[in-house]
Amino acid sequence: MTPEVAEGSAKIGERSKLPLYGCSVEGCTRHYDSRNGYFGVISGNVLADRYGKKACPNDKAALYLESYDNQGEEETWCCPDPKCNSRLKKTTKIPEFLSLS
Repeated sequence: MTPEVAEGSAKIGERSKLPLYGCSVEGCTRHYDSRNGYFGVISGNVLADRYGKKACPNDKAALYLESYDNQGEEETWCCPDPKCNSRLKKTTKIPEFLSLS
């Protein structure tokens, strides 16, 4: 993601006064700011992330996805505040008892 102002994001930027980041892949509608977390902007409409915001336990800022370990199937989420070193590791593996195989 890169800092930017995307279609429809002016409303968000004016409201929050926070840095806004947008997906740099063509056709991607994903955005992020530290108050709202991840969301989509489509035709000027803001769509909340269906997975919800992951909040930092220290300052309640929206965590961002720092990295994904494909082999270990684990996400690392971080606080956007450079003074906060809060990290959350989350597995994306499907529990064995839910597996169809």
